[in-house]
Amino acid sequence: MTDDEQKIAAAVARAFETLSERLSRELSDAFNQMAQQIGRVQKQQLEIVDLVGRQAAATSAREEIRERDVERHNEYARAIEQLSQAQMKIAQFIDGLATQYGQLFKALSNRLDAIEKEAFGPNYNQEPSTPPLN
Repeated sequence: MTDDEQKIAAAVARAFETLSERLSRELSDAFNQMAQQIGRVQKQQLEIVDLVGRQAAATSAREEIRERDVERHNEYARAIEQLSQAQMKIAQFIDGLATQYGQLFKALSNRLDAIEKEAFGPNYNQEPSTPPLN
């Protein structure tokens, strides 16, 4: 090989070496950037998973609250039903007392009429002890 050819070969070798070093640096930089991007993506994925977990917990809590509201509503409905039944029993009891009072009053009235007839005779003419109903 001639001296010029050797110089050209050396220049080509240096050019390839420079090009190789430059490509190596650029590839290294590109891989570092990709690694950083992957790291950010992984961090975002973890944040998304955390948010999904929080959303699931919030949904679960909301359902639990809704179930408690339904339970509370059912408890109120049962309490109202019990109160209604108690009011019905009270009304029946009061009706029974009124019936007994009416029967006792009629019996007392009849007994007073019998005592008056016995005391004043059968021809005793008195107004009826109970006013007539109009």
